[in-house]
Amino acid sequence: MNNLGTGKGDPSRRRQRPKGQRPTGLEIWNGFARGLDAVAHALTWFFRKAAAFLVRAAHLGAALSVHGLSVVRGLAPTVRALCLALAFVLALGAALSAAPVARLLNTQTVSLVEDGIAAQIRTQSRTVADVLTEYDIALGEGDVVYPALSTEIDGGDEIQIRRALEVSVSADGQTHTVSLLNGTVGKALYLAGVSIDPDDIVYPALTETVSSGMDITVNRVTITEEVEQQRIPYHITYQDSADLYIGEEEMVRQGTEGVKEVTYRVVTVDGEETERTAVSEEVVEPAYNRIIAQGTQPTPTPRPTATPRPTATPARTSSPSRTATPRPTATPRPANTPDPDETETEAVTDNTITVNGETYTYSRTLSVMITAYTHTGRKTSTGVWPEVGTVAVDPDVIPYGTRLYIPGYGFGVAQDTGVSGNHIDVFFDTEAECISYGRKRDRTIYILE
Repeated sequence: MNNLGTGKGDPSRRRQRPKGQRPTGLEIWNGFARGLDAVAHALTWFFRKAAAFLVRAAHLGAALSVHGLSVVRGLAPTVRALCLALAFVLALGAALSAAPVARLLNTQTVSLVEDGIAAQIRTQSRTVADVLTEYDIALGEGDVVYPALSTEIDGGDEIQIRRALEVSVSADGQTHTVSLLNGTVGKALYLAGVSIDPDDIVYPALTETVSSGMDITVNRVTITEEVEQQRIPYHITYQDSADLYIGEEEMVRQGTEGVKEVTYRVVTVDGEETERTAVSEEVVEPAYNRIIAQGTQPTPTPRPTATPRPTATPARTSSPSRTATPRPTATPRPANTPDPDETETEAVTDNTITVNGETYTYSRTLSVMITAYTHTGRKTSTGVWPEVGTVAVDPDVIPYGTRLYIPGYGFGVAQDTGVSGNHIDVFFDTEAECISYGRKRDRTIYILE
């Protein structure tokens, strides 16, 4: 039998207890066992001496038995009865003490080491399993005993017990508890039946050594690609035209939005999106800019009309007098011609505007450039089909859904985009209406409440 150590109190085989720490139950039992061992040695010595004395007494009794019987026969009946009773008591005592003496003679000392803590114990058991049963030592899942449980022991042998470590593994919404003597986080995952992919996140790291009570977490990482269609806004460009006078504008081409497909790399951790990165994009339909012609031809200056000289009044013949020159009649100043864009507006106050007899409250005014557009074959950016009253805006300047009053156009709602800054685009049903409307700069519009 291969002994792992003598177990005779060798200091190198014992774990040092920190100062101030209370002794464990095994250490208390170790001290008690030492005292019990001393008592057992003393009793063994006594019973051995007693046994030797009884053996010698038996030999002497056998030698004297013949003579003793003859002597007993010669005694008086009362004395003879007392001698027989004494002999019976001595024989009964020898019989009763034989079994305890035999057990004491069969007791042996072994060393029990549990997780590095050693204790000397005395036992009459013959196998490792019997020793553990005798001292009520239970084994848990993953615990290891050396030598094997069926091994017979001799005095001076050492029994080692190594307790397994318990760790918890959390993955896929479940928690598993596994026991192992030692190893890494990867080994604990294997014992728990949890497989991992290269992108998964494991904490602590797979190569870290496990410890008692460690919590291991596995976060599932999924990487996918998503394709999303996005609108490409058009821009407004201007070109010079010698066919138009300076200050005149004419739409050459209506702008149309384009469409592009953007591919995103999407990362999710345990089902929740944590990262979205654009990796590529492809133009499906290009955008076409709106082209507006601006006049460069100077406006002709009208020739002034000659003013006729006043006709002189002939002098009266009846009496001499000075010729009176009539005063020229003052030409009346023309009345102010109203702006055709303002004809619908009857009155404006600090926060109200009256249009066609109806009064509306506005929150603010905005000076903008106004252009026009018509059907493109697609819905607006808010998902509705455009109609008269639909206005394209920059949502950072005018939020979607804002009600507007635009002098010269009427009421509208911000439902489309494609412009930027202080610029709006009003909708007409035909391109001819758009060209007729033209382009208007620095016009005041009203943001209605």
